[in-house]
Amino acid sequence: MHFPLNPLRFQIIFVFYRFANIIVGNAKVLCRQSLWNHLLHHYKDKRVLVEGPVSNMRESRVALPRLRRADGEHIYRLRMRLRKEF
Repeated sequence: MHFPLNPLRFQIIFVFYRFANIIVGNAKVLCRQSLWNHLLHHYKDKRVLVEGPVSNMRESRVALPRLRRADGEHIYRLRMRLRKEF
């Protein structure tokens, strides 16, 4: 999967795969984009953001930067959807 920046594509991907999401990549790089930033912070708050080899996964200790401002209405909608589903 590529990194969707379109909020609609982002939402569709996570609606279809909401029970098993595996995101492989550098969390600090992904956090530069607002949609990914919010999603990774949500996973970290729920304590499901993990790192390490598959045989030894542990909770991630990476310090994720917070963005200074939200990028618009799509962030609010994604936040509300995540609260309902998790």
